[in-house]
This record gives sequence, structure tokens and C-alpha cells, in this order.
Amino acid sequence: MDYISTKDLYFNFTQFFKVYTKDDPFLPSQEHIGKFINQKDVKAFLDLLVGQYNLKETKNNTNYPFSTEEFREYFKHTLWMLPGVKEAKALADLLKKHEIFSLFEIINVAGDGDEKADRLEKKHLDNLNAHIGNDPSKTRTITLSCGRLTTGVTVRPWTGVFMLYGGQNTSAISYLQTIFRVQSPWQVNGFIKEQAYVFDFSPDRALKIVYDMASNKTANLLNNNRSNDKLVEENITKFLKFCPVIAIKGSIMKNADVKYILSEIKRSLINRVASNSFDDDRIFSKENIEFDLDLELITRIGNTISKSSIRNKPKTSIVINQNNISENETVNSLEIIKHPKTEEEKARNQRLKEIRNSKLVLRSIAVRFPLMFYGKDDYLDENFDLSNLTELIKDDFWEEFMPKGVTKQNFKEIKYYFDKTVFIGAGNNIR
Repeated sequence: MDYISTKDLYFNFTQFFKVYTKDDPFLPSQEHIGKFINQKDVKAFLDLLVGQYNLKETKNNTNYPFSTEEFREYFKHTLWMLPGVKEAKALADLLKKHEIFSLFEIINVAGDGDEKADRLEKKHLDNLNAHIGNDPSKTRTITLSCGRLTTGVTVRPWTGVFMLYGGQNTSAISYLQTIFRVQSPWQVNGFIKEQAYVFDFSPDRALKIVYDMASNKTANLLNNNRSNDKLVEENITKFLKFCPVIAIKGSIMKNADVKYILSEIKRSLINRVASNSFDDDRIFSKENIEFDLDLELITRIGNTISKSSIRNKPKTSIVINQNNISENETVNSLEIIKHPKTEEEKARNQRLKEIRNSKLVLRSIAVRFPLMFYGKDDYLDENFDLSNLTELIKDDFWEEFMPKGVTKQNFKEIKYYFDKTVFIGAGNNIR
């Protein structure tokens, strides 16, 4: 399936809804022009939405938006966002032939390729309103768009939007601007729209949008280019109160809290750190190290480690000498100076060296944790945190696996420099 990115593990809507064109070298026949390349999969997706696709985990499932009469009554008018004009036209053809979706009036406002006619936004809005009618409770519409009617337009009867376009790089502003098209209050004949829904079948993308929104807001509040983990979490919490996120897997629904969102956002990082047994730079909080590094603290702990016998430990251990750098790092740091450096360059290089050496100290401690995590369900559960980790690990385990001289108090002092979500997530993977 070429619409699943194996590199970043995200769903590619553009590939999924790709259609045959007359210039396609793999065009089976002229009759296939304008039809989906993944026609069978797209049909299965539509069946899934109405609860008809015969998968074990979806059997007797009532969570999909058109799977029950009650849901179909609530989602009488929805907006579906598609990757492009050709894709919208192909989907419109399938919807009109579908057993359930043929009960809806399919309004394609994406256009038909006539650029002059397609500029007439008001024409499309008037056409949509005409199909919705004066009493929207007696009509059903599905509006297909690839951008039209998503800015400066209010269609109050819309109760849901289906995000079937974009990918990992979708702009948070564009995404939020689109989904808030459906939040306008509305009531008719005793029906009150109390809630509106956004359906995104690329969960990683949806969660990333929430995270990016919170990060950008935090950076603006701080008036700089950095973020702040605590403020990001607070902003996500505020957003979830206003716009709850519900994750659905098969028949299981789960409210996505801050911890869930952060762990899912950083899942690929977590997996890599776990597979590398914590011997990985991704375990660090980049911003805390770069902006708030306590060099005196790290040096003090590094000097303690340098006096221990960790040279004989497995190769994942880092040997720190009296200068707080490893022997390999000493070689790498010797540079041939070809031209005099400015004071600014010297300061920058010195700072980079301090950060690099500090990571070596932190790494020499981090790589010991997998040994204490592995198979330790007896005293560690999935709710352990950096704040209570030292209390949960037994003293004899700590002394056995940690570099000599590194105390629990030392870890409490440096835990700030680890990415909490990645550290805990990788620990749970190993545990």
C-alpha cells in the first residue's frame, strides 16, 4: 500500500485518493480515467464509515459516523475535505452509487476544472444552501471540497467535517481554520446543535496539529523561538477542554489527554530510543539543555563518574576523564584551525562543546536505566514518572547498575535535561 509512509508511519491521503489520468503509464484502459487507482480500498473505506466493512474489530461496531440511523440523523449535513478536484469528482461518483451515501445529496464544490467558473464562491454557497433548504432537518447533504467554503463562510447545519487531505506537514492554522467551519451554533424544529465533530483518519497528523498549536502559542507568549514543556502541556489541556480529542481503535474509544497526545506525537522517537537502549540523543530535552544548562552541576556529577571504574562496563557506557570528555571525544574535538575565529565563533564553539560534553555525562547515566527497567513489572507500572522514579527503584538495584558515585539525588537534579515523554515511553517499551 503506497499510501502508507513507511518512513514516518503516516497516512498519505493524496496517494490513497489518487486517480488515473490519461497520461498515466499504468492506465489499464481509457475507461479507468478519472477513477481511483485504489478503487477497491476507497470503497472499503466508505463501507467502514457506515459499519458495513466486515472486519473483526468493526463487527457490531457503532462508533463510525454513519453506522447507525441515529448517527446518520445527526450527521445529515457534513463537509468532506479532499486532496484535489479530480479526487473530489471521483469520490462523488462513488458516493452517488453507494447504498447508504446515495441517500445524501452529494454537493461537489471542488469544481470541475473550469478555473473561471470555479472562482465563483458565492455561486457554490448558494447552490449548497438551496440543496440544504429552509428546513435542513428534512434534507441530507455531503459537501466535497478541496478548500472552497472553508474561509469567511458559515454553513450552520454542518455538524461534522471529514479531513481526508493533507499529511504530516499540514499547517495547524489552515487545519484549525477548516474544522472550525462546523462549530457555528444552530437550531431548527427543536434540534439544537450542541456539538460538532472532526473526523481525521490520520491520527498522528491530528495530534501533531494540537501539539503544534500549543507549541506556537507558547513560543508567542514567551516572545522567542523556544518552547516550554510545562506551558505546552497547559495549552494542550486548555485546548482539550474546548475541543476534546477522542481516539477510536476498532470498537474502543479513548479520550486523548495530554500524556496520550505527547506520547503519540513522540512515538517514533520513543521506539528509537528504546531500541538503542537509551544510548540516543533523542532522549534529551533539547531546549532545556540548550537554554538552561547548569554546567557546574553537570561538571560536578561528571567528575564523580570519572573516578569510578565504568571503563570496564559495556560499550554503551561513556568514559569521562578529568576534563569531562571521553577519549574519543578528545580526538574529535581537535580541529585544524585554518583561519582566526571571531569572538562570536569562539563563544559559539565553546557552548557547543559544553553541551556535547554535558550530554556525555547524562548519557552515561541514562544507558543504565534499561537494565533496571527490563522485566520489572513488580515495582514499575505504566504510570511511573521522572518525579517518582527514584522512589520506585530499589536502593540495591540503583547501586548495582548506576555508575559508582551517582546517587538518586544526582538524578533528581538532572532529570530536567531528559525529555520526560520520551524517557517514560521508552522505559515502558523496555519494561
